[in-house]
Amino acid sequence: MENMLQHSPCQSFGTDCKELITMIKEPQEWPSFATELEKIETLQICFPDFKIIHVPRAQNQLQELFVRSYFLLVVIFRSGYADHLKFEK
Repeated sequence: MENMLQHSPCQSFGTDCKELITMIKEPQEWPSFATELEKIETLQICFPDFKIIHVPRAQNQLQELFVRSYFLLVVIFRSGYADHLKFEK
């Protein structure tokens, strides 16, 4: 997020994680995440237009498909299975 904010005028982020939104709104209720929440608070201070909004998963299906496909490809290539998929000329 920090790099994106430095190089882009976009200061809005979406997440389908309701807990993250609750954590940001009520950080005192989540002491085990104090370090991470401190970073988010710093971003909010440095970038006044910075915000994270909740995007219901139903509205986020295409992005969800992309992420799942990406992780599947990572698993395939890291397992070495991709070597068996090479085409011979």
